[in-house]
Amino acid sequence: MFSEALNKIAQNSRVKADLSKKQPLRYMVLGVLAGLYIGLAVFLIFAIGAPIDKAGWPVAKFVMGASFSIALTLVVFAGSELTTGNVLFMGVGVLRGDVSLRDAGRVLGYSFVGNAAGTFLMACFVYASGLLDNETTSSFIISSAAAKIAPPPVNLIFRGLLCNMCVCLALWMGNRVREELIKVVFIAQCLFVFTASGFDHCVANMFLISAALFADNTGLIQMSGYIYNISLVSVGHLFGGMLVAAPYVFLTPKKG
Repeated sequence: MFSEALNKIAQNSRVKADLSKKQPLRYMVLGVLAGLYIGLAVFLIFAIGAPIDKAGWPVAKFVMGASFSIALTLVVFAGSELTTGNVLFMGVGVLRGDVSLRDAGRVLGYSFVGNAAGTFLMACFVYASGLLDNETTSSFIISSAAAKIAPPPVNLIFRGLLCNMCVCLALWMGNRVREELIKVVFIAQCLFVFTASGFDHCVANMFLISAALFADNTGLIQMSGYIYNISLVSVGHLFGGMLVAAPYVFLTPKKG
């Protein structure tokens, strides 16, 4: 029932593993691109959401969630390497025996570093543009970043788990269809769920907290908060991605 989609994902896992092993710098550049694209989308939704939130309208989360689909759309269709989605690809590859745990660790590690560099670079670009001087936008970014670093560890882990279930479901469903427009619809639906629900995406948070570090002059946002949030949310992503990958691999034994 799921063989075709699993075979496509497993093939992608082998391609990712091979590229990261033979051409690590080029692979990391793909990770940087994903970080740039996610950062661009995060700034978009906060630039849109800030005046709505300030006005007290109860539709800020809806508008931001509906707008964020551009993030994964860029990642998928422009071509780049996103850590969260790679959990699905490498999870399927490892469970089916197509790639090793070492391969998976290398792919996830390189894409994570690339994503972090890309989001920080985008935060630098936004800061240099002067757009963080807009008090409405910067205040919303700072308050949102502060809310991201406040929850206890278990909450952040489960928010990361729920988020990556949504991301990996978008990619899983996209690999089950051929029509590009339907893939975009799946991406929009799943990203709306995690954005509007308040789940945590480590790469989106990399940009958000980096931008807040640039915008904040009160000491409210610290690098320790960045490390705290990103590390715990990333752990949750591993579990969330495997919750999507493992059942379908179990339900579809590999032939041959």
